[in-house]
Amino acid sequence: MGGEVVKQRKRLLSLICVALMTSEFLPTQVIANATLNVSEVKVDEELANNEKLENSESTENVVLEENKSNDDAEDKKNKELAKPSKGYLKIQKNHAKLERRIARQRETTYHQMTAEIVKQANFIGVETLYVKNMMKNHRLAYALGDAAMSDFISKLKYKAARSNIPLVACGMFEPTSQMCSVCGEINPKVKNLSVREWTCPRCGTHHDRDINAAKNILTLAQKTENSQEVDKEEKTSAVLKKKIKKPPRNIVFIDKLDIVICFSRELTRNNDPRYVILNKKTNVVIDDAQGVGYRSISKARNCFKAKIKWSQKITK
Repeated sequence: MGGEVVKQRKRLLSLICVALMTSEFLPTQVIANATLNVSEVKVDEELANNEKLENSESTENVVLEENKSNDDAEDKKNKELAKPSKGYLKIQKNHAKLERRIARQRETTYHQMTAEIVKQANFIGVETLYVKNMMKNHRLAYALGDAAMSDFISKLKYKAARSNIPLVACGMFEPTSQMCSVCGEINPKVKNLSVREWTCPRCGTHHDRDINAAKNILTLAQKTENSQEVDKEEKTSAVLKKKIKKPPRNIVFIDKLDIVICFSRELTRNNDPRYVILNKKTNVVIDDAQGVGYRSISKARNCFKAKIKWSQKITK
């Protein structure tokens, strides 16, 4: 289609050139017919180009639809392949049952152990461990996760609280396994977990790693409990001091509650308040600042105390 249009265009252009060359000899109708044919050829060419674009767009759409259909078919195949078999599901179910059974057995043993500890003990000491860092060791991670230490300590805590037994946790960075429970010597070689028994280089006592650590945990927990009790006593004393009611503002002496600072209407003039010191029992004015009165309660109290001190010095 495009090649024929180009050929027609070339022919018409050649006719137009001839017509222009010989326009003096040709009539005007021939030239007009030639120009009309050229415009028609241009219109035909534009239509052909539009048809090409439409065809290309339609082919692209068809390609996209085919790709989508292929992708959908592949997804369906993958889903069908991803479906687990009956044997796999059966094994998975049995594995879940086994894990559940292990968890229940661990929970029952923890309940029994914590109950026995709470029955036998009068004081319980526990070591706080940063398990998150310990789990980074790939050799210990599985065993620590399977032990569920936090579950054990939580059970021990609520049972100890229920039976009113103190449970104290010692510090995280205390060298409980490295320190000798007899003399307090610290042996850095015991950091290695493979060392299960060791002899103190200072006092010569032979230690089992776990028993020595347990003794150190107990002593440290007792120390922390004593320090906590001291802190509690200090806090309670501070709270009691705060709770003690302050004496009323108009009292001069705490020992002598009869002597009071009172407002005097007689001495007050032109909205200028005046205060005097009065004895409640006898209702007699003790001090009125020579008939003028004091301008504030604090001033009256301070002046009256200063007068009494001065009088005591003179008598001496």
